[in-house]
Amino acid sequence: MWGFPWVDDTNGRWHASITLADQAILTDGTSNFVIKGMEKEQTMKDQDISLCSALSVSGLASTLPLPTATDIGTISFSLSDKPVVTAAPAVIEGELQ
Repeated sequence: MWGFPWVDDTNGRWHASITLADQAILTDGTSNFVIKGMEKEQTMKDQDISLCSALSVSGLASTLPLPTATDIGTISFSLSDKPVVTAAPAVIEGELQ
């Protein structure tokens, strides 16, 4: 549904000026068309930050400690040499040669 106007909000984000719900039915007078969303995005509502002052975060540091290096353990990996290719490719553009 290209062609709908886009607007930017106060945060500099661009979005369509109208939104059609999934399974909404549009008509041109003779045919009906059902809307199906191809991509979706969710955005959190703007809220008054003063509402967060009532949240209690005391004690979270002791009940939710960050992991340390010993908790993670040793991470190891090794790189191997590139293979030596001596023959022509057996498959080119999906076709077996």
